[in-house]
Amino acid sequence: MGVFEMKNFWGIVLALWVVRPVQAETAFEDRHLLEQVDLTLAVLSGVVALVVALIGVPVAWMNIRKTRATINKTELEAQKLRSELQSFGTTDASASEDGTRIEIVGDRNVISVVTDPRLSGPLLIVVDFVVAWIILTLLNYALRVLPLHLGILQSVLVGGVAAFLLIPILQDARKASKWLRETVEKDENGASTKID
Repeated sequence: MGVFEMKNFWGIVLALWVVRPVQAETAFEDRHLLEQVDLTLAVLSGVVALVVALIGVPVAWMNIRKTRATINKTELEAQKLRSELQSFGTTDASASEDGTRIEIVGDRNVISVVTDPRLSGPLLIVVDFVVAWIILTLLNYALRVLPLHLGILQSVLVGGVAAFLLIPILQDARKASKWLRETVEKDENGASTKID
C-alpha cells in the first residue's frame, strides 16, 4: 500500500465514522416521525368512529322503533284484509304459494312484482341488526384506540349499548316470527278447508 492509498483509506474510514452516526440519527428521527403520524391518525380515526357511533345510537334506536311500528302496521292490515276476505267467504286465489304475484299490464310490457308485505318485517329486522352491529364495532374501535384508559368500564359500556340496541331487535324478531308462524298456519288451515 502506498502513501496515497493509505491516505484514501483513512479518509474513507474517517468519513464513514462521521457519516454513520448522522445517518443513524436521521433514521431514528424518521422512525419517530412515522410513529407520531401513525399515532395521530389512529387518534383521529378513533375520534371519528366515536362521533359516528354516538350519532348512530339514537339513529339506530329510531330505526328500531320504526321497524316495530311497520311490523305492527303490517300485522293490523293483514288482520283487516283477512277479516274482509272471510266476510266475503273467499280467500286470495291470485297469489302464488310463496306470496309473490307477477302481473304484466298492457301492451307496453309494464311488469310489476307484488310481494307479500309480511316479508318486509324480517328484512327490516336484519337491516336493524346490521346497523346496530356497525355502530357497536365503531364504538368498540373508538374506545380501544383512544387513550381513555377505561379498563373494564369499556366492556361494560359496549355491553350496555349492545343490550340497549340488540334486545329490542330480538324482541321484534320473536314477535315477527310468532306472527308469521300464526298467519302461515291460518293460511294453511284456510287452504285445506277450501280444498275440502
